[in-house]
Amino acid sequence: MGSGVLFGTGAFASTDADRSVSIAIAGDASAYLGIEGHPDYTGTEVAGGVEVVTLEMGELDGADGEGVNQRATTTIDEILTFTNQSANDIDIEIDSDVDEISFDPSSFSGLSPGSSESTGITIDTTDEPEEDLTGDLTINATLAGDGGDGGGEDGD
Repeated sequence: MGSGVLFGTGAFASTDADRSVSIAIAGDASAYLGIEGHPDYTGTEVAGGVEVVTLEMGELDGADGEGVNQRATTTIDEILTFTNQSANDIDIEIDSDVDEISFDPSSFSGLSPGSSESTGITIDTTDEPEEDLTGDLTINATLAGDGGDGGGEDGD
């Protein structure tokens, strides 16, 4: 009669593998997710040699105003337009780290290749912010139905 000894659980512990990576960096207008801003309320800046869209609602060329009203809610439609310049449907989520700023709609589902959608911005100063509003905007684009894990609809 034979006997056997089982060592370990058979679970994979770890691996270390080197691979080469080549990623082209493009400006907002020509990236897989094209981003264009409303010409009256956005600008562009060069960050790391790449042109990116910025939201600017201070003094405007050709206008006498210097910003949005205090103790008011200001809405600007179509502040940003997103164009899917990839080969796959994508989902987009938009978020700001400034409590007084929101976007409507703040997400798009299943934006097909070649199609565009726009979002509006609402700036709520009814609680009288003490200084100008500054912060960051996060735009998260993932393959449609992917949930952000990079593995397609079934997560594989």
